[in-house]
Amino acid sequence: MDCAKHIDDKNLLKGRNNAIALFDRHYVDIVLGGHIHDPYTNLSDTRYPQIQRKIILSVAGTCLSSRTRAGAPNSFNLIDINTDLIPNITLTRFDMDSAFHFSPKLINYFNRDSTLSWNCDSSLIVST
Repeated sequence: MDCAKHIDDKNLLKGRNNAIALFDRHYVDIVLGGHIHDPYTNLSDTRYPQIQRKIILSVAGTCLSSRTRAGAPNSFNLIDINTDLIPNITLTRFDMDSAFHFSPKLINYFNRDSTLSWNCDSSLIVST
């Protein structure tokens, strides 16, 4: 549904404009993807400004395979969903270091507003 680098646009889902419109109509909150092996998280309004609500789009990196992308170490995303009074989602990307340990690299904080659209409160790059 989305990617970090324009060179990967050719790898995006065929029919994605119809799919994102369907997700919008059915109040989908988050769309998870992979295949490109380049971790990336963004809101849908960047690539799909035509839809009414902002949806969280997250592409996973490569967790355990040796098929990583240049500049993107092995990684995975941890998604914490809080359904309290004001729903929010914390999406934390964990990267593997040279000692083969995973540690947090990037934390994105999202909250849902009264229109059921998502907003990124903040992003935090974690230094190790």
